[in-house]
Amino acid sequence: MSEKGCIIDELNVQPDYLHFVVSIPPKVSVSSFMGKLKG
Repeated sequence: MSEKGCIIDELNVQPDYLHFVVSIPPKVSVSSFMGKLKG
């Protein structure tokens, strides 16, 4: 996602879930980012 200007600032991976802190530019909506992340 770095080509879109999105940066994962922090990542915590567990066996059943993951937490992350991400910076996304104003031109990218949260729903659009999550859709691309989930595939």
